[in-house]
Amino acid sequence: MTEIAFEDTVSSYELTDCVETNRVDAIGSDGRIIYRQNCRSIGTKTERHSTPPMRVPTRDAKNIRAREEVTALVGRDRAGGVLVVRSAKAQLVQFRQHRLRPDAKYAVISQAASVDRQKKG
Repeated sequence: MTEIAFEDTVSSYELTDCVETNRVDAIGSDGRIIYRQNCRSIGTKTERHSTPPMRVPTRDAKNIRAREEVTALVGRDRAGGVLVVRSAKAQLVQFRQHRLRPDAKYAVISQAASVDRQKKG
């Protein structure tokens, strides 16, 4: 098994301080009066969210590169298997443990399955 660690997801947004004026900006569909606001920036807030590492079979992880997006099925113990890997440009680069060659031509075949629930097997 190989452990895959993830970068933190960082997002930041502007904090504002707004006060209502005595000027009417709009009237809502429920009849409520909406007053114009004067807002000023009072700073920026940064939030950091971390994703716990996961363990997958080494054959699933050996070709994964930094900054690629991994979709995996994992249990509560954070162990599981890689389903697909996408590049930073959102291109499919790996399916399960099979790394796709960029120069190869692939065809996708998708058909609806007909399942007979009466048959046992």
